[in-house]
Amino acid sequence: MSLNDMVSAERLHISFFGMRNAGKSSLVNAVTGQQLAVVSEVKGTTTDPVKKAIGLTHSGWRGTAARIGKNTVEAMTEHYGSRPEDIIGVIGPSICQSCYEVSEDVAEVFLKFFRVSDRLVYEKPDHKFQLNLWEANYQVMVDAGMRPENITVTRWCTGCHPDLLWSHRKTGANRGSLAAFLCLK
Repeated sequence: MSLNDMVSAERLHISFFGMRNAGKSSLVNAVTGQQLAVVSEVKGTTTDPVKKAIGLTHSGWRGTAARIGKNTVEAMTEHYGSRPEDIIGVIGPSICQSCYEVSEDVAEVFLKFFRVSDRLVYEKPDHKFQLNLWEANYQVMVDAGMRPENITVTRWCTGCHPDLLWSHRKTGANRGSLAAFLCLK
């Protein structure tokens, strides 16, 4: 496979493209392609081995609340005929609940629109909240029709492992980016 067969992406807004963008850099957030897709700071990947489609997403709390993972599954269904129950999902390295403190207004969004448990969000004595984006994105994938047994959470925290993974929360602007390379044959 040559570099001309690759699709690269930068974080921006939800978008769709296929292999017609191969060899070019595209400004997207949710990526679906038929052979290879590359995106920085990946939180979720979806792969349909039946229809040979790939979806990549990056989402912080806003993208997760907007259910970008569901949007990706729907785009794969619309553009490639994927069936949600055939899609395999991975929630990649990202910040864990213990490291992800949020304000009350952010917690309220998740308390209002997600299945709530201490696994999702809990309040601390100082009235700050700990949010579990892994659990929220898992819920999004299941709600999109993906089978729970087809979803893997890597449980590698960028906050707990700043020596191995970049973490904006731990190092601020003094950081790099995470990347993912997916390929279907």
